Amino acid sequence: MNRKIVPPDDWSEPNINIDPSKMRLPPGFIPNNGDPQPSYVPNSPAGAYTPPNLNMQGVVAPNSPMDIQTPEEAMAYMQKNLGTPQGKPQPAPVQKSNDNPLAKYFRIPGIHVTLPSRGFFNKNEIEFEMNGEIAVFPMTASDELRLKNPDSLMSGNSIETVIKSCVPAIKNPKYLPIQDGDVLMLAIRAATFGNNMAFEVECPKCKAKNEYQLNIRELIETITFLEEEYPIQLDNGLIVYLKPYTLELQSKLNIATFQEAKKMQYAESSDLPEEAKLAKFSESFKVLNDLNLELITSSILGIVTPEGTVTDKKFIYDFLKNCSRQYTKVIDETFKEMGNKGLNKKKEIICCNEECKHEWESDLVFDPTSFFD
Repeated sequence: MNRKIVPPDDWSEPNINIDPSKMRLPPGFIPNNGDPQPSYVPNSPAGAYTPPNLNMQGVVAPNSPMDIQTPEEAMAYMQKNLGTPQGKPQPAPVQKSNDNPLAKYFRIPGIHVTLPSRGFFNKNEIEFEMNGEIAVFPMTASDELRLKNPDSLMSGNSIETVIKSCVPAIKNPKYLPIQDGDVLMLAIRAATFGNNMAFEVECPKCKAKNEYQLNIRELIETITFLEEEYPIQLDNGLIVYLKPYTLELQSKLNIATFQEAKKMQYAESSDLPEEAKLAKFSESFKVLNDLNLELITSSILGIVTPEGTVTDKKFIYDFLKNCSRQYTKVIDETFKEMGNKGLNKKKEIICCNEECKHEWESDLVFDPTSFFD
């Protein structure tokens, strides 16, 4: 009969008489009161024994951290004496805010308007709101000063700068149609000084001065709109596409008109012979006529012919100088039609003179040189 041989067990009875101070205890072991203190084991829980800081020779080092009880305390001691452990991310320093605490008191939009052109002739240059309107801010002190500079007003620079300041949604104000410019300048006036605006007109019958108040918001709400495009079909088969005059072209015309008017005024008051005066007048008229052709040329997008579309401004200018008068007349009438869009610049007036009471239709003149006073 085979007998199974059991290998000897390697377990031995512990020596219960061993000195407890020499026992190796598990990490974090917390002895009872009065028990021998075991060796310190890192990462022990709060309340575990922390031995003196021994050096290589087993001698207690000076300034040993005898009071360290937790891992947090150990980390604080290391940072103080050994520096920040490498690789441990540190919080970024708190940056002081540069936001102006007065920013919430900056100017805010005073009025929202719809442009007569609705942006048809300024693609991607106007940032409209969802409802198709744009915000208009009141003027700053520097904006108002610009409008008191005669040279800047004549050149159109001040108008362009003020629109940029008060209507930031428009990138290039000088390319706006004149009709848009009229609405924006009145809107800026309303946003800055209020809706009411005083006008003074002279009665054509008794010459009495008539003053009345105009509500800008009500006037802006009655604007008429430009068409998206203005094609003119000529009887010779050509189709001419027009766009409205811009603020830039208007400024150019204003400067030239002013200069030529001064020349004619000087010639009229001078001692020049009549023939010389007539020559001066003819010269001024020619300058203005040539400029008018340039403005029309700049406002023609293109001319469609059976052979294709012509957009070269030089060719268009030559066509206007040499075509039949009936064609330029049709073009002029279309520009006049566009000019009547936008603000209604007509108002029925009844003379305030009790003895007169004359009724007539007056033209409203929206001159930025005066209505911002």
